[in-house]
Amino acid sequence: MIRMIGRMHSQPRTQFRRKLRTCWAVLALMLAVTSALRAQVLYGVLVGNLTDTTGAGVVGAKIIASNQATGIAVSVNSDAAGHFMLNNVAPGTYTQTVTAASFKKVESQGIA
Repeated sequence: MIRMIGRMHSQPRTQFRRKLRTCWAVLALMLAVTSALRAQVLYGVLVGNLTDTTGAGVVGAKIIASNQATGIAVSVNSDAAGHFMLNNVAPGTYTQTVTAASFKKVESQGIA
């Protein structure tokens, strides 16, 4: 009778250990897949700060970045401090054009 009780207790332990190993394996797989997916970023960000000759931020300037290979353009306006951020910019070489009221147009080519 002692043997029978011992066997009854060993089966739940074995099942628990199997489930625990399965959980660890699933967790390890999830971490590996998540790390691999994060490395597959296809877009970048173009960030800048527009200032005048006195160092004050240029408010409301329009910034246009045009991909030289595809011609696709993205644009944004600068904020109250003159900061801007163009999100989801595909890899490539860009021409950047900046226009603002009371300022002359500025164009920069070959931004990569």
